[in-house]
Amino acid sequence: MGQNIPMGLGRDQAVASGEGGSVIEGLIGEHGQRWLYRAWTEWMAARDWAELEANHTAPPTGVV
Repeated sequence: MGQNIPMGLGRDQAVASGEGGSVIEGLIGEHGQRWLYRAWTEWMAARDWAELEANHTAPPTGVV
């Protein structure tokens, strides 16, 4: 069964945090859960550290 975590999807804004990352501008959402599952999928699919680094998703920018 797939995940149903669309809260805030396409309505919130990712902005630079000033510390090299991004933060999501919005009151409430499921962005943390979506990024956790995306990162977990990347970790599970990578055969080694080099592949994980090469295929790791960049922090979000713009509307998320």
